[in-house]
Amino acid sequence: MPAETGDLPPAREALVPQDSPRVMPEQVFWADRHKGWRTHARVQLARVTLVLLWGLASGAFAWTLYGVLSVETPTVLQLVFWCLSTACFAWVAVGSASALIGFVCLIAQKTTDTLLLPAPRATAGARTALLFPVYREDAAAVAATVEAMCREIVAATAQDRFDVFILSDTPNRGERGA
Repeated sequence: MPAETGDLPPAREALVPQDSPRVMPEQVFWADRHKGWRTHARVQLARVTLVLLWGLASGAFAWTLYGVLSVETPTVLQLVFWCLSTACFAWVAVGSASALIGFVCLIAQKTTDTLLLPAPRATAGARTALLFPVYREDAAAVAATVEAMCREIVAATAQDRFDVFILSDTPNRGERGA
């Protein structure tokens, strides 16, 4: 059970960053549901097109690969290879077909700005945590690495934007790299 900040000794409490909860903006995921049958028909058309492109590409790959492997009677190992290769190709084909449909849909829009992106948040006070997980590593080498990175951050005058944490799970302080 994690300790609360108030449960830590004063020297350790100074090392724990302050809480900075963020507000999650409200998002409407199904706003296009109320636009009627045209939107529904377009979604269904995109889904059918996706399945057709995926099926045709996967079938063509399976047919071509089987033609290559079946010059003679295929062995069990060749058939296993054929099945696994076809499954891997189908996995890639569904992503490629989906990307192609999305690209065509973006190009087909009448406006040049088809993507509604949220406005960027001001990140003036944002900080990034640099985590260094350590397990049975040489402490001097880790310290040298962290020190070199910290020097680069200071040289870039960005020290107010980063927090450095070393996460050690080494079971014994006397142990060195195994």
